[in-house]
Order: sequence, then structure tokens, then C-alpha cells
Amino acid sequence: MVISLLELDGGGIALEFEEVDFDALRAAITSRFGVIRILEQAALYSDVEFGGERFLYYHEWTPCLISRSETGKNMLRQIAAHSQRDTDPCDGYRSTP
Repeated sequence: MVISLLELDGGGIALEFEEVDFDALRAAITSRFGVIRILEQAALYSDVEFGGERFLYYHEWTPCLISRSETGKNMLRQIAAHSQRDTDPCDGYRSTP
């Protein structure tokens, strides 16, 4: 799973990923933080919630999850850090090339 973190102007953080990694990322999030709830859905984005935090799931160009809260930003950092390791700590969910 290829993931990158971007610090955004205004204090937010974006976790970018490849569309082909969507299912692996969703599985990693649910195993680590619980069910992902869709709160609002629009053409280019969705408001989602998991682990007690709200995120913006933007899916026009490069899909990404965005958070502005400190807790949410730390959750995205954890996902990114674990995706960089050889072994995925989220129950072994990994995309195949």
C-alpha cells in the first residue's frame, strides 16, 4: 500500500493513497479504528467518521482523507507510519502489485 502524508495550509493533514489501495486502506482503518460511517456524500467528497473522529474523504483526483483535528491527524499519521513498514500491523492487509 502506497500512502503519503501532506501537511496542509491551515493546519490540516491529508493522507493520500492510490485508488487501487482503497480496499486495503478501508480494511486497515476498520481493523484499527472500527467501523467507517458515511455522514454526508457529495459528488467529489464524503464526510466520514471512524474512531470517534470526522474526516473528509476527497475522491476527485488522488483520493485522500483529510483531518484538521489533532486526534484525527494523529490517526492518519499512525496509518501512514504503519504502511511504511514491511509488515502491515493492521492484520496483514496489504495490496498486491
